[in-house]
Amino acid sequence: AGGAYEKDEAAIVDILGSFPSVSSVLDPFAGTGTVAMAAFELGISATMIEQDPEQFSAMRNRLKFVGETFV
Repeated sequence: AGGAYEKDEAAIVDILGSFPSVSSVLDPFAGTGTVAMAAFELGISATMIEQDPEQFSAMRNRLKFVGETFV
């Protein structure tokens, strides 16, 4: 879906899940939203930053089921 630099969602879930006190995450290079998907799976709040309009659009489409408002 995302390309050559897309993060592995299962790996991100494992990493975030290994820190029980983590309640939020910031991804300054959000791309298509892999970290946001992992955070959602774990019930962690996520803030995503993406400057590329195409990647942002892909992320927005991928995460539209979450029901959050994107700014």
